Amino acid sequence: MASSGNKRKRYAAVRKRREEALRAAFVKVLMRSPVKDVRFSEGNRRISLSFAGERAAYAIRVQREVYVGHWGRKSGIHIDRAMLSKGRSKSFKALAVHEAVEKFLVERYGLREDEEAHVVATAKERQYLERAGGDWNAHQASVYRLWAKLDGH
Repeated sequence: MASSGNKRKRYAAVRKRREEALRAAFVKVLMRSPVKDVRFSEGNRRISLSFAGERAAYAIRVQREVYVGHWGRKSGIHIDRAMLSKGRSKSFKALAVHEAVEKFLVERYGLREDEEAHVVATAKERQYLERAGGDWNAHQASVYRLWAKLDGH
């Protein structure tokens, strides 16, 4: 007869696999959900959008940053000021969409930032940029070059 400790371990393992399967299925649903009604305030200081049937709005802080873009739980979205340089308007907005979606998914649904929310946010960033007529490969190269410069690589 199996000990109750072994039963608990098996139950915990089964439960964890089920939770992971549900998370993966939810991420797939989110990947198919479009970002809609994206709006920026004058001066690009706020972003609002609809995603997964809900509305989200965040302040955008444009300043010298350690990262190209990131978000904080209390402070909204932060984007390095170099992203606002000439010819980067579409990239700036796409990056803001990425950060807003990522922040929303972590805070609203508890998705893991790097493993789940970032993957969905990157897909939504690409969709937004391509709908706006931007070039994804050029955007990625520009963001990477700035990231490497900021990070000191």
